Amino acid sequence: MKHLIIGTAGHVDHGKTALIKALTQVDCDSHKEEKERGITINLGFTHFDLPNGNSIGVIDVPGHKDFVDTMVSGACGIDMVMMVIAADSGIMPQTIEHLNIIDSLDIKMGVVVITRIDLVDDDFVDLVKLEIMERFEGSVLEKAPIIPVSSVTGQGIDDLVKELERLSLDVKSKSSNGDFRMFIDRLFNIKGFGIVVTGSVLNGKLSIGDDAYLLPSKLKSLKVRSIERHGTQVESVEAGDRAAINISGLKPGDFTKGMVLSDADKEAVQMIDAKINLFDDKSSLKLWSNIVFHFGTFTSQARIHLLDKDKVTAGDSSLVQIHLEKPVVLINKDKFIMRSTSGDRTIGSGIVIDVKPLHHRKRSPKLLTELNELVKANLGNDSLYLFVKIELKKYKKPVYITELAKVMGKEENLILDSCWKTDKQDIVVYPNNGKTLLIDTGLDTANFNSIISILTEWHKKYPILLEGLETNLFLGKLGSKKTKPEQEYVNCLLMRMKDEGQIKFVNGKWILSNHKINIDKKIEEEIAWLNDAILAYGMQKPINTEIEQNAGEIGISKDKLKMYLKYLANKKDIYFAGNDFIHADIVNTCRKQVLGEMLKIGRGLNMGDIRKVINGTKKIVHPLVKIFVNEGLITEDINIVYITEKGKTTFPKL
Repeated sequence: MKHLIIGTAGHVDHGKTALIKALTQVDCDSHKEEKERGITINLGFTHFDLPNGNSIGVIDVPGHKDFVDTMVSGACGIDMVMMVIAADSGIMPQTIEHLNIIDSLDIKMGVVVITRIDLVDDDFVDLVKLEIMERFEGSVLEKAPIIPVSSVTGQGIDDLVKELERLSLDVKSKSSNGDFRMFIDRLFNIKGFGIVVTGSVLNGKLSIGDDAYLLPSKLKSLKVRSIERHGTQVESVEAGDRAAINISGLKPGDFTKGMVLSDADKEAVQMIDAKINLFDDKSSLKLWSNIVFHFGTFTSQARIHLLDKDKVTAGDSSLVQIHLEKPVVLINKDKFIMRSTSGDRTIGSGIVIDVKPLHHRKRSPKLLTELNELVKANLGNDSLYLFVKIELKKYKKPVYITELAKVMGKEENLILDSCWKTDKQDIVVYPNNGKTLLIDTGLDTANFNSIISILTEWHKKYPILLEGLETNLFLGKLGSKKTKPEQEYVNCLLMRMKDEGQIKFVNGKWILSNHKINIDKKIEEEIAWLNDAILAYGMQKPINTEIEQNAGEIGISKDKLKMYLKYLANKKDIYFAGNDFIHADIVNTCRKQVLGEMLKIGRGLNMGDIRKVINGTKKIVHPLVKIFVNEGLITEDINIVYITEKGKTTFPKL
């Protein structure tokens, strides 16, 4: 059995409410003011069962131009429409306005009902039929059946029921996948039960005992106590149902018109990207224009910024960014209605293509390309992958798939599948110990090329060194922050480049795989000079500034000197102790003397003892001790050094 929602549409006082009463025996004009004025002001609700067992929820909407916003509220979420046209009046202004709204909200099924046929003859009814066929050409109701009825005599009502039964078989059931979302059109307090909210379920499924959220608001989660569908107690409701939900934890003062009930705590937005269409009348919008934005029960003043043109006219479409005065909960593909700020006419409709866009201050060709991709993503079959691609571009950095899934409201496995199954190359996936990282291909390629460029420049600067850069240095050079996903991404990228043979990891540093040491005759001579200059200090500590000055006099720059020192250290021709360095011949001689003396006397040595043993200056003792400590041959305790077990086993090999 299907549970469907049908809504009325049409000009004021064309007999919509009387028609519903004839179908259901329920008068939807239940308010005193409605009775007094003879028109529907608020949404009316009832239901009836078709002979085939399908249950139809009925929404009676007002036709008066002052209540079109209420009509939009009722039209949101319906499966079928009954366009009502009085035989004695024919097509009127709100008939066309309602038809435009039905077209815009993508309501594909419907029937046209000519009411009050008891007031005119058959020829006049035929003329109204011809007018309908002519004016509805090209609309969603172009091929809709036209059923003449009289709510007074009952003529044609059985034919209408049969047609609704036939149409109900063709209505596709809505998917209950995704988060639950229901616009609240009524809220009331029932003694002994508490707050009950009613509405048409747009998305998802909700069951008794589930947590629910009133959005937008700062309220914590609420609890679903009981549910009714078409006046019957049920365990759950889903997309396509009319529901009355008893909620605990909610007070009447918490609610304002336009709020939704959801099973997920969604963030409200006040800026969206959209594609709009203007109805075929005298409407037009300039670069910046003011409109009234309608979606479900939500209404807000808004400013609309055209992104792909300077003006949009009747019958045309445009990519836009809309700035709302009030926050609202929206998702991609939501359809909305735009009315004039004076509220006297409906000017167009639109579809949301991005609920969390960047603020578009410049209308660049790149922006338009991305927006057109968004339109394709919202309307096409390969939508999830495109949404992931576009969302990644906003981050401009690597993102954990868990974070992206939360932002997009999608399951991680679905996002990952969309990336693996496509033949497109817009997203790079890095499996990372259960924390999969995603990054835009353009950014990943730029980082790849930057690493090659950085190492190329490094090797150009230090051509004689077989060493490169440590991993953490790339973060700063790539302009990345030291966040966990960015740190892990750099590791993943470097490992990928290593696997692809682009770079190598040597002695804890990254170098280009094709890097080779390049020493020409001049460099060889300068290195030899430096080696001899350091050795010439003998048992005195080499003076850095003195060597730097002497090197400069023969044309060796500070950078070259630094490189030559690293080269000598890598060859073990010199040893570094902090910023100090000592020639290897001196270190090797002193190492043997110091260790030998401690083994001979069987105790430790102080700094003065070491100076006597090596016959060196006071300043050379401390760097030597630091070198031997770093080698693990001795250990230092205040001013006394002791030989270690490693030192004892090493000494015979010296």
